[in-house]
Amino acid sequence: MTHDTPTPYLDLGIWAANQWFRISGELYGDRAMFVRSDILRRCLSVLEVPLFEDLRLAKCMRKHGQVVLLKERVETSAEGFRKHGLIGYSRKILVCRLWYAIGGSPFQIYNAYYSTKESQR
Repeated sequence: MTHDTPTPYLDLGIWAANQWFRISGELYGDRAMFVRSDILRRCLSVLEVPLFEDLRLAKCMRKHGQVVLLKERVETSAEGFRKHGLIGYSRKILVCRLWYAIGGSPFQIYNAYYSTKESQR
């Protein structure tokens, strides 16, 4: 993965996300996930919640097969980082991830995340 306006800080974030995948197997964010159709059909129910569907899909994919990082790169927007700053944007995501990890409702987290995001504009 790369950003449309790469910086050393964003490159470090991508490197950290790749290391986290190697440790935890979690994929999140603007990754291009290629999934076999039979596995996707088995995992469709995890996509019904509006937040962290990428984490749930990656977890479901691991249950049904091997998940790997490909060498090819995809480009994603760095707009959130440009608007809110690397630390502020990353902090908001991490707070939501922690809230989710301790059992928070994805619907409440979604509402809090996007209401905060709108109020910062």
